[in-house]
Amino acid sequence: MRKGMDLSQLRPAAPPHRGGFQTKQALVHATIRQAIQSGDLLPGERLVIDNLAAALSVSAIPVREALQQLQQERLITIRPHAGAVVAGMDKEAIRELFALMEALELVAVRAAAERIDAAGLSRLRAAAAAMRAATLTADADAWAAANQDFHRTIVSIAGLPLVAEFTERVLSQWDRLRRFAYRDVCFDHGNADLEHDAMIAAFAAGEVAHLESLVQEHNRTPLAGYVRTVADR
Repeated sequence: MRKGMDLSQLRPAAPPHRGGFQTKQALVHATIRQAIQSGDLLPGERLVIDNLAAALSVSAIPVREALQQLQQERLITIRPHAGAVVAGMDKEAIRELFALMEALELVAVRAAAERIDAAGLSRLRAAAAAMRAATLTADADAWAAANQDFHRTIVSIAGLPLVAEFTERVLSQWDRLRRFAYRDVCFDHGNADLEHDAMIAAFAAGEVAHLESLVQEHNRTPLAGYVRTVADR
């Protein structure tokens, strides 16, 4: 099994804009979050405050504040008398994630079906085309980025800000799961590509009930694969 990152090797995240991070807490939060999301920091790894502070040349205070924020995002767990560890990705957490993903997308496709136009269909087709291209080259990261673009587009068309906010959180957790579970394995996404095409056709035809069934199948098929892969680790 791959070892996690030595905290002394942690490097500050790139700032989101030219002005840099507004606070040291924001720098620490972005750096640790990026390391968790990328899979450099693995589930169960301890996050020692003094080591993090030394690696990022800050005091312990912004590290503690950043860890509290990361706990609220469910990326880490702070245990009494044991400190902070990267949150796990067990079978129950995966099932919860996919249940949320399915529920949010069902709400989104119902609303989007009432509002979608030719421009919206064109955006979905462009994302689907990018996924097919990534499938042909077995580029899992490019496929994942296009897949997220596809699902963000649906939420954007739906025009539901709260659904969009929660969808972003779910997609972030899904990307972490993807990197953790499938990091060293190349998968054929052909079936998912066909499902995306079917969703676009259902949007074009205004077939809401069919869209709902496609969304359910689209989420439940990979769920089984993720649960099986994580259980085998």
